[in-house]
Amino acid sequence: VGMFAGFVAALVVGSRAAVGSWDFVNAVYGFVVLVPDLVPNVGLFWYFFMEIFDHFKSFFLFIFQYHIAVYPIPLAMRLSHRPVFLAICLLAINAIFKSYPSVGDSSFCLSLGPLMHRQLAGMRHMYYLMQILLFVTVLSPVFWHLWIVTGTGNSNFYYALTVVFAAAQVLLLSESMLAVFRFDRGVRRKAAEALKEQDIAKAKKA
Repeated sequence: VGMFAGFVAALVVGSRAAVGSWDFVNAVYGFVVLVPDLVPNVGLFWYFFMEIFDHFKSFFLFIFQYHIAVYPIPLAMRLSHRPVFLAICLLAINAIFKSYPSVGDSSFCLSLGPLMHRQLAGMRHMYYLMQILLFVTVLSPVFWHLWIVTGTGNSNFYYALTVVFAAAQVLLLSESMLAVFRFDRGVRRKAAEALKEQDIAKAKKA
């Protein structure tokens, strides 16, 4: 934690020296936290804050941003023995719930999946989840074109796909975590059985 804070502080000070002022803090970090731009994207923020009343915005903005901060500590405690998978999970959560996500964020997380191919081999619904992601990938540009270009659709069509996209990512993350937990239980069970057999063999020799 101390090393991370030191690196962040060094980057911020270096940015201040390069830019010559502290204006970049609001332009870079404040932009992500305060969500002033509601241009449609593949995330969940834009439509919600476009429809909500202004006097509720601060409250729900805090809830949305705080929601992301809930996961790291419990996951770090549960997955302390698997740092690579922990990093993948945190990247996936960030890709799903960040204020301005992109398809590249989700693609990067999916590209890291083969690093855990042995553990993730036990996923039971991978086929269906991949079909949902493919479905969203194909229909998103179509609905965007209908809404923005031709004007024959509306924002609800496109936002419905972003919700399905987020739900598919959440289910994929949950399924991968369950697969890793099952794999770990299997390893512990085999280790316990091997230890029990060793104890029985020692008892017979004695």
